[in-house]
Amino acid sequence: FTNVTASGTLSVTGATTLSNLSGTGSISGFDANLNDQTGAYTLNSTDNGKVVTINSSSAVTLTIDAGLGAGFNCLIVQKGTGQVTIGEASGVSVVNRSSETKTANRYAVVSIINIGNDGTNDIYILSGDTGE
Repeated sequence: FTNVTASGTLSVTGATTLSNLSGTGSISGFDANLNDQTGAYTLNSTDNGKVVTINSSSAVTLTIDAGLGAGFNCLIVQKGTGQVTIGEASGVSVVNRSSETKTANRYAVVSIINIGNDGTNDIYILSGDTGE
């Protein structure tokens, strides 16, 4: 690839090197999709890369289902006043450095990331604004 220009905004210079990228304009089309929920919910494969909002005035459980795949990740937002407990389906283990499994309070944001299987369970790291 030598001096290839795409739509007049992206130029790639070099034989096969992508380290010399230059361009103008903004990146578009990369907004995270929202999945708005109002009660208990079980994550599924279509939630990968999404922001799942839980808007409830009562405490609810968000369950992580088995088989979502290594690398699955999403953000969870406690939009309402009801605290969100992160639950495990059979075959899933959720780990957190503070052993917490809930969102901290209204507007808390937590991330869930599948880091693979330990031979028995899919392992998910829960991090962010957690609480008990």
